[in-house]
Amino acid sequence: IYASTLSKNARVLNCFSYTGGFGLWCLKGGAKRVENVDVSRQALDEAKQGVVFNHLDPGRCRFIKEDVFAFLREQVEKGEKYDLVILDPPKFAESAANLRRACRGYQDIMRLGFSLLNKGGNLLAFSCSGLVGPELFQKLAADAALDAGVDAVIRHTLRQDSDHVVSLPCPESFYLKGLHCEVI
Repeated sequence: IYASTLSKNARVLNCFSYTGGFGLWCLKGGAKRVENVDVSRQALDEAKQGVVFNHLDPGRCRFIKEDVFAFLREQVEKGEKYDLVILDPPKFAESAANLRRACRGYQDIMRLGFSLLNKGGNLLAFSCSGLVGPELFQKLAADAALDAGVDAVIRHTLRQDSDHVVSLPCPESFYLKGLHCEVI
């Protein structure tokens, strides 16, 4: 629902779109155009069905089967710009052994996402990796904005809802987190 409040008349890029939930909300919020990008053809086919099922205009959507990292780089090279970029990747940090690689991945996609935004554009970036805490995720976003050469602010921090309880002895159970950043 939150994404719909940012999508009025927006050109939206929904990365790691899976079955297109964010894209649906953006269409409902009045997005001019939504581009859903995912590596799974099956997920994209389900996203298309979701648009039709919800009586939304499939002409306002594209469903792109491609590696998101490669697609983002291509869009930056082309000089494309968006009003809203959504980055909701799968879990990057499966274990402490690959935490450094996961952090590079998060920072890379956020840098590319920031590079694709118009001034005043919004980035919604999420992580479902319990090993990447909110402070680290915020630092990765700050470094990504710096690397992209943009000035950005955090408009809102997002976190898992009450149906995803956090176990006191297991802080990694606080794993869903997100940032709403705006390029100023």
